[in-house]
Amino acid sequence: TMFGKAFSKIKSAVEGRLVKAEAAVLAAETEGGQGTTEYALLIGLIIVAVIVAMTLFRTQVATLWSNVTNTMNNILNYTSH
Repeated sequence: TMFGKAFSKIKSAVEGRLVKAEAAVLAAETEGGQGTTEYALLIGLIIVAVIVAMTLFRTQVATLWSNVTNTMNNILNYTSH
C-alpha cells in the first residue's frame, strides 16, 4: 500500500539518522576520553618536572625558606618590642 511504502521510507530515514547520531555521540565520547588522557599525562609531566626541579635546587630552596623564616622572625621580634 501507499501508506506502507511511505512508512517504510520514514522508518529507514529515522533509523539512518539514529545511526548517524549514535556514531557522533561515540566519536565525541572517544575524543573526550582522549582529551582527558592528554590532560592527565600533561599534569603528570608537570609534577615530575617540579619534583626534578626541587631535587636539583634543594639547597637553594632550603636557603630561601630559611631566609624568609629569619626575616619574618626578625619582623615579629621588632614589632613586639
